[in-house]
Amino acid sequence: MFAIESENIVGYQQITVPTGYTFFTVTFKDVQGGVYDVKDIKVLNSAGLEMNDDNSVTPSRRSRNKVQFQKLAATGAIDDSHTYKFSTQNSKGWCDSSTPLADGECTFQDGEGFYFYNGQGENVIFQMSGSVKITQTSIPVATGYSIFGNSTPAVIDVRDIKVYNSDGKEMNDDSTTTPSRRSRNKIQIQKLAATGAIDDSHTYKFTTQNSKGWCDSSTPLTAGEFELQPGEAVYLLNNQGEVVYLQLPSPISAN
Repeated sequence: MFAIESENIVGYQQITVPTGYTFFTVTFKDVQGGVYDVKDIKVLNSAGLEMNDDNSVTPSRRSRNKVQFQKLAATGAIDDSHTYKFSTQNSKGWCDSSTPLADGECTFQDGEGFYFYNGQGENVIFQMSGSVKITQTSIPVATGYSIFGNSTPAVIDVRDIKVYNSDGKEMNDDSTTTPSRRSRNKIQIQKLAATGAIDDSHTYKFTTQNSKGWCDSSTPLTAGEFELQPGEAVYLLNNQGEVVYLQLPSPISAN
């Protein structure tokens, strides 16, 4: 028998980020349970050593702006107005272009994903620490395009992500739901290809028709067919005409 005294637990996690392009989100909040500051993401090399410019680190294991990320514009394109870079030069750390970030200047909201490029020539490791919400998490998703991710430290089956309308009611096709509050393939997600472009070979759609839920095109997903790893994010289109809420399961039940 046990009792949960708090909805948050504290810990840390290391996530391997491969070379090339990825969508990524953080799996923690700060210890007060708020947003996560990008400055708090530590960058380790593939050997698990924190990157720096001291004499014990070979030049190939330093990082001079080779790990970068950008946000998504409302149009669905990458926002080129800011490129955030990690540099070990003079211990700058995370920068907006070449200027070190100030506290709170760039943060992650729950589920918010960014477009990452790892040009380091090897895998890098992002180390995050803070608090983890152990209850279900509902994340608002505005209309249009966004990058949405698994902001928990556990693997999530996409079939377990529930969709709610702006009134907080789970979307379905029963007689109490007005047609405008049903969803017929208006919420879609796609993965990122290794080239950095959207992978058009699969479009995953949410439909309330016949209680199908999440589908690959029009075929309902099977258990384990599409899973989001911790920190993994996808390209999402909300064409529902209003804000929707995606509810991630508790990382305890998901794990």
